Amino acid sequence: MNGYVFANIWQTNRIAQIELATGRVVAYLNMARVVPPGIDTKENVLNGIACEPTENTLYVTGKNWPTLVKIGLDSKNQESGFCKFLRSCSAPH
Repeated sequence: MNGYVFANIWQTNRIAQIELATGRVVAYLNMARVVPPGIDTKENVLNGIACEPTENTLYVTGKNWPTLVKIGLDSKNQESGFCKFLRSCSAPH
């Protein structure tokens, strides 16, 4: 999406932002704050990422999570790294 690929890091609740042109990891996003309450993150970590480029958003979920989280991205700040261009974070209804 917009010159980047987003990948979860196995057995963690982090997402890496990887620049397609170079293969370089340019930023990380710690998704711990969106883990649903009561989820044991040792077993049920982040494992799903989907993008919606027309909305400039990512959808994330995890193993056995009861929710899907929508993350809005601010394309103006993409060169600054993923953590800088997090616009919003909510659970869609």
